[in-house]
Amino acid sequence: MAASAIVPQVEEKSSLLLVVVDGVDVQLAGTRALVPSSSLFIVVFLLLGAVARDASALTRHDFPEGFVFGAGSSAFQVEGAAAEDGRKPSIWDTFTHQGYMPDGSNADVSSDQYHHYKEDVKLMYDMGLDAYRFSIAWPRLIPDGRGEINPKGLEYYNNLIDELIMHGIQPHVTIYHFDLPQALQDEYGGMLSPRFIEDYAAYAEVCFKNFGDRVKHWATFNQPNIEPIGGFDAGDRPPRRCSYPFGTNCTGGDSSTEPYIVAHHLLLAHASAVSIYRQKYQAIQGGQIGITLMVRWHEQYTDKTADAVAAIRMNEFHIGWFLHPLVHGNYPPVMRSRVGARLPSITASDSEKIRGSFDFIGINHYNVIFVQSIDTDDQKLRDYYVDAGVQGEHSVSFLVSWQGAESPETRFLYGYRLRFGLCGVDFTAAARTRYLKNSARWYSGFLRGGELRPEKSYATLSKLVAGLLAMAAGARALVPSPFIVVFLLLAAAARDASALTRHDFPEGFVFGAGTSAFQVEGAAAEDGRKPSIWDTFTHQGYSPGGAIADVSADQYHHYKEDVKLMYDMGLDAYRFSIAWPRLIPDGRGEINPKGLEYYNNLIDELIMHGIQPHVTMYHFDLPQALQDEYGGILSPRFIEDYTAYAEVCFKNFGDRVKHWVTVNEPNIEPIGGYDAGVQPPRRCSYPFGTNCTGGDSSTEPYIVAHHLLLAHASAVSIYRQKYQVIWMEGTRP
Repeated sequence: MAASAIVPQVEEKSSLLLVVVDGVDVQLAGTRALVPSSSLFIVVFLLLGAVARDASALTRHDFPEGFVFGAGSSAFQVEGAAAEDGRKPSIWDTFTHQGYMPDGSNADVSSDQYHHYKEDVKLMYDMGLDAYRFSIAWPRLIPDGRGEINPKGLEYYNNLIDELIMHGIQPHVTIYHFDLPQALQDEYGGMLSPRFIEDYAAYAEVCFKNFGDRVKHWATFNQPNIEPIGGFDAGDRPPRRCSYPFGTNCTGGDSSTEPYIVAHHLLLAHASAVSIYRQKYQAIQGGQIGITLMVRWHEQYTDKTADAVAAIRMNEFHIGWFLHPLVHGNYPPVMRSRVGARLPSITASDSEKIRGSFDFIGINHYNVIFVQSIDTDDQKLRDYYVDAGVQGEHSVSFLVSWQGAESPETRFLYGYRLRFGLCGVDFTAAARTRYLKNSARWYSGFLRGGELRPEKSYATLSKLVAGLLAMAAGARALVPSPFIVVFLLLAAAARDASALTRHDFPEGFVFGAGTSAFQVEGAAAEDGRKPSIWDTFTHQGYSPGGAIADVSADQYHHYKEDVKLMYDMGLDAYRFSIAWPRLIPDGRGEINPKGLEYYNNLIDELIMHGIQPHVTMYHFDLPQALQDEYGGILSPRFIEDYTAYAEVCFKNFGDRVKHWVTVNEPNIEPIGGYDAGVQPPRRCSYPFGTNCTGGDSSTEPYIVAHHLLLAHASAVSIYRQKYQVIWMEGTRP
């Protein structure tokens, strides 16, 4: 899955996430380009936070007004006509013609969009697309890399842009997508030379000058944080530069320095182009300009602290390499420290030019990578990954991408063997016949008001959703549903994505449901339970509609029915929270035997039905007694009381509970409760909140977050020192 997000440089709050997907089912075979990544259409989805009334029938109307759905390609992948009408070779033409594609394929004809762009635009129009993201081939527009403009290339892009606009489709243009003119590579080493910066800026200005009256969305580079690695470190992509032992059979190179030099020049070229656009064209043309980065998220492979640090470090090397200078004007501190003098310095003048040189950041997201830390301090031969200090990049692409979803630049290396896309192309036909595939028909139906999933799609998951919605319908909860379902968006698709089943998930994958105590338990004043700050908040009338949780879904009295419903649905796990004011009503001191009995019964009932208990110890419901006594989380005394409460949980339930969460969303409670003051305990200061009970929005959120962090660490420390080994061995006290 190529997932692409647009991150606007705006102040307003937004929860929109744009995701670009290479098609929506495995009927994507028949993509229209040389390489499998070359799906003519890259589908843009929004993962909504708000669920439609019927989550199984999400439609286009559930998306915000003005949300853009589109498709995408790159010039080398789809245009063809590699030696026609004045176009000269790019470094990728040289690479493929030298036989470095596994199947010997090349892009001489490819999907032949150069001759069939009208048909392609008509297909986009028929599907109801709003936008088409394509790249301009530098060696087609300026064949020698600088100097004379090719009139036939200019004509082609003008025609394509006009055709799109005539059909009501926005052109989103990437100025450079890996296809450097071979002439510049031969003349001065391409991106290795600072001369590249000037030539790229001049080429970009040709694009602005000739197309900017109609193009309002520009990306300077596609994935500049990837090209330096493949082309100048591993050397498995053009221009095939590397050094032993990091790459073999290269044409020359130095893996320890050249990737950083190339990235530096790309960054300066980007900033230079943005500067030209802003100074000479933006005010007149009214467009926006940014850059598209590749974002593979890195996670720790084990629970070792060193691996956790390595994951953070790798994200800095991978994402921060470009994003940090774009935002802050310099490379990430960890890169400056570990790479040292091999990392080019950003001068003060360049820093000023680079910092803020974007109106948006585009994000292409493919997968999550698990990494392990390695000790590289004594290693003399170094490259990018040695500098990052990671090894064993374990891809978990099943988490985030559709079938075979390698990144475009990786899939370049697979020839025709993997195929993607919404529109098929008959590569055996000289005319490169096009046809809409089932995925395109589905997408078109959705764009024209149909459901997000076809009627028979994701049968198993749909049943799960339906069951949970049915449970919600019968619940007397303060919140819309007593069960909040956590789903995984899969990367690996079944052979027929419209019939995805549970068996397509990894072995051991857990499906579950979740709640919080205040939302579902009810029995607010029964069996010794005392008020939480949320009880006080709702009883004071601050809940919309005056709703309270005195009864709610009444799980306290109906937990057996609820567990039976979970069992009937086939759930593996139930994530619930323990109500601190039910277990220890005054916040510290005496344990409430009725509260203890209830949670023991719930846990035992779950286990008896083969359902794993996943327990959150604190989910916003601080005992009101602690709030009244010393100000609750604002006081460092909270840390000690929370730790003692957590130990009560470990001691009494840990023999059966193997999954603990200390605090739910501690990065949210300080804002709602102590900055805006719209949630308990309603503390804020003007002008950031009004009608509060007191507070200081400029300091208290940070104090509260600090205490939550320390409380979390304290609880974890106790668990590890006194309980974790015991419970792992299955020993009961």
